Amino acid sequence: MTTKGPSHKQIIVPINDNNIVKFMSSSSNYIININRLLKNIKLECKADYIRVEKSGIIIVTDKVMSALDLQTMENVMTLSFRAQVALRQRLEKESRDMIIGKA
Repeated sequence: MTTKGPSHKQIIVPINDNNIVKFMSSSSNYIININRLLKNIKLECKADYIRVEKSGIIIVTDKVMSALDLQTMENVMTLSFRAQVALRQRLEKESRDMIIGKA
């Protein structure tokens, strides 16, 4: 018997429409960063892929996660998102500096 709704291997991350496009444009980078952070904290779970749903983004993992693992994943997502934003801002600044001849 199946049930309606997400599997326990899916982590739903609510996100607004404006950020979905930005997020998904670099989703492969997020998967790499998330998995690197999960490995560093020795969590025995990997993010397989990310997809978009109307409720936000869905991160599909290779294992069912416990409540503690979900809290850890939330922290990992926050760190990964901040790192990606910082990198994007740095690259945009470098690009602007090159255009105006500061670099």
